[in-house]
Amino acid sequence: MMRKLGAIAKPNIVINNDGDKWTIRSETSFTTSESTFELTKEFEDTTPDGRKVMVSSHEITLKTLNPKV
Repeated sequence: MMRKLGAIAKPNIVINNDGDKWTIRSETSFTTSESTFELTKEFEDTTPDGRKVMVSSHEITLKTLNPKV
């Protein structure tokens, strides 16, 4: 049932930055999830189905994507 609900969900994604900390919040009519982290630092997060995972993040800039820019 959760997969069916997830397949039709249209999440509202909110990204906030406060100094070195970033927060990504995903809101649907069924559930809300939020992750707060610092770039380049590994952190533990929980997936929507309850699994614990280790996550790392990196900043991507236009120059990273295309070094000729």
